[in-house]
Amino acid sequence: SPVLVAFGLGVAFLVTQQLPWAFSLLGALVIDGLCSVLKKVINEPRPPGSYREGPGMPSEHAAFSVFLAVHWSLWVSFQLKCSKALK
Repeated sequence: SPVLVAFGLGVAFLVTQQLPWAFSLLGALVIDGLCSVLKKVINEPRPPGSYREGPGMPSEHAAFSVFLAVHWSLWVSFQLKCSKALK
């Protein structure tokens, strides 16, 4: 669940006090807010038989997952480039 992951990111930042965790949390919150706004603007109905009410597109789970995958991929790439430059 995105709420559980956001909670985990917040705890990771509080425990480690490392900025990448704070940026991850901030980005996740921005993505969640953006999805909420887009749901109201697009107003695409959910598929028939869905157990949830309200608009279904864009998917907050998908947007959240893509954000974290891109964010962490860029962070790892940056870390690898920096470690090679230090050698």
